[in-house]
Formats: sequence, structure tokens, C-alpha cells
Amino acid sequence: MSRVDVGDAFVARFCEVLAESGEWKVSDPEDVLGNWQDFVSSCEQGYDEDQFEYDHDLEDRDTLEKALNDPVLNGFAEIEWLRREVYAVDERFRGLLHEQPRRDPASSPWWYAYVPRFAGREFAEDMYRMHGLNIRVVE
Repeated sequence: MSRVDVGDAFVARFCEVLAESGEWKVSDPEDVLGNWQDFVSSCEQGYDEDQFEYDHDLEDRDTLEKALNDPVLNGFAEIEWLRREVYAVDERFRGLLHEQPRRDPASSPWWYAYVPRFAGREFAEDMYRMHGLNIRVVE
């Protein structure tokens, strides 16, 4: 993650956006971005948890989307840094995804609709059992 001087007002509004949307855990943008980066790194190695943990881990991307779409945050210069960083991680994640969706892409954000095409055994078995997707198992 490239470092940027994230101002107090930007961080405060980021926290407000989370609180307004009902987020119980309010974090600063660098923490949420770091969580998204860590999640994608774990997927690059072969996600090794179950589907429920996977969906929980995707919540950081939801949080980032709320921030990227907030009109007040879009008035801050720091939003361009955040957008650039999020989209760079998104690009890495998109490169990992299975061609078949597990959810309807028309009614789900892309990060929920598709899953990685390879993963640990537990996640691969969950995807087959729950969605009929064949995910390559990596050990």
C-alpha cells in the first residue's frame, strides 16, 4: 500500500460513513484497505477457510465501496488515493475469480458473485456442495 497523508477530516468522515451505514466496527481507511489487501493475498495463496468466513472477509470490500460512493468523502483529495489503492487490489482479485458465478451477478456486487477458481480443501468443498462450483484444491 502506498502511504499517503490521510487527513483527520477524511478519517473522521470515513468513520461517520461506517457508523451511518450501521457498521459496528469503525476503522480508519488504511486499516480497512489493509484488511482487503490481506484477504486478496490469502486468496492468491488459496483461501483456506469456509464459505461463511469468506463472506465475512468480503465485508471490508463492502465498507470500501460505501466510502468510495460517499458524496462527502468524494470532496476530499484523499479519495483518489483510496480509489486507486482499492482498484489495484480489485484487479488482483478479479484475476483469481472463477468464470462461473455463485450468485446472480445482476443482483450481487461482483466480489460476492464470483469466487476464486482455486482454494483450500474446505472452501472448495463448500463451493461444490453449496453452489456446484468445481474449485481447484491447493494444499
